[in-house]
Amino acid sequence: MPHCRQVILCGVKRRRDKLLAGLANSGLRITIYSALCLFYMTLGAVQTSSFFKGYYEQKKKGCGHPLKKKEALCAVILKLIRVLFAVIRDRRMFTEELNRCREAA
Repeated sequence: MPHCRQVILCGVKRRRDKLLAGLANSGLRITIYSALCLFYMTLGAVQTSSFFKGYYEQKKKGCGHPLKKKEALCAVILKLIRVLFAVIRDRRMFTEELNRCREAA
């Protein structure tokens, strides 16, 4: 069975190894691995999940302050972390429901 990092980061091994080649501090290396894992996990979530895709589009479009693509992706990363912790805390399954604020007509 492949290691979870190999599954998540397959295809970016060369880029990752070049990035981490000069790092001697293992704590920094773990931090970068964690950030890369979160980034690629979020990309997959935005592509496959209607909940995270809708949240990404909502942040990118924005009502008064539209975000750039990477900023919107960072917002989705934070949302994903909040969802993961809530699932662990409540011990419930995740359901894809997006509560959107509706503009007054």
